[in-house]
Amino acid sequence: MQKSALVRTRRALRSAPEELPTLMSTLIAQAKSSQAPLTQISLLSIAVDVTFRLKNVKDESLTHIPPAIKVI
Repeated sequence: MQKSALVRTRRALRSAPEELPTLMSTLIAQAKSSQAPLTQISLLSIAVDVTFRLKNVKDESLTHIPPAIKVI
């Protein structure tokens, strides 16, 4: 069941690559304000992994993490 959830999460993130930077910045903001930040970090790591492994996208900037998120 855990593997299936991971596959579905990756598939959902790959289907909307233009929303990945927004998701990452939101997860970072929630992790900073949360008492248990490690719960958001696992989804953030999946989003980063999907970003690096994107294929066949028209905009190559979507395959890199934006500098604004790196600073956060």
